[in-house]
Amino acid sequence: MNKNELKKRVWKAIKSTINKFREHPYYFFTESDIISYFYHRLYSTNHEELTEDKKRIYLVHREYPTNFRYKKSELLNDNFTQPYPLINKEGDRGNYDLVILDPDFIRNADSEEDIVNKNVRLLEIRTENNKNFSKIKELLFAFEFKYVINNNHNFIKEVKMDNKKLLFAKQYGGAEEAINLVFCNINYYYIEDLKKEIATASNEILSILIQSYFENNKKITSKPIENRNFLF
Repeated sequence: MNKNELKKRVWKAIKSTINKFREHPYYFFTESDIISYFYHRLYSTNHEELTEDKKRIYLVHREYPTNFRYKKSELLNDNFTQPYPLINKEGDRGNYDLVILDPDFIRNADSEEDIVNKNVRLLEIRTENNKNFSKIKELLFAFEFKYVINNNHNFIKEVKMDNKKLLFAKQYGGAEEAINLVFCNINYYYIEDLKKEIATASNEILSILIQSYFENNKKITSKPIENRNFLF
């Protein structure tokens, strides 16, 4: 398992998914379709799995639990700058849309339960109730996806919450990279607000807006908006 090669494959899958959407914005009906396509582009039994103690463990997982507690409504609060301590039992653990596990985390984990990451007590032990967050890197990538398919202004709030959640993933959740991929297949009424939310996201994460749609039988595809110059 070559970690650098794995990272290259992930970035390639990101670009491939973005380019597919830009070329064919109605190829995907739902957010789940986009995630499934990304998973498909990434999947390879030769590169994304690890054998440990004769157990084959896949590194790519949907709905993987966070290593921190929060209240979803608090993610919109600019003064909410760190998650709740695990020991306080305040708030809830969430789930990332998709993650790539760090092979070193799997190799060094005390048990399979630690890798699955659903047992809160084991999480408390290995992080010493949040004290060791800076030392533990469990995720190579943490992803959130959003698909704007109608003119609901709530998408702005959802993107802001995902950006904050991913920032916590970098600072407290053991993620090496945290990426928010926002796709839009309409001429969104609030596109400028959405662009602003993407562009002003913390540089600790990567937030990208990809808009492509048809109007009067003409495809309109703009250059993706990023909060930092990285992919485009």
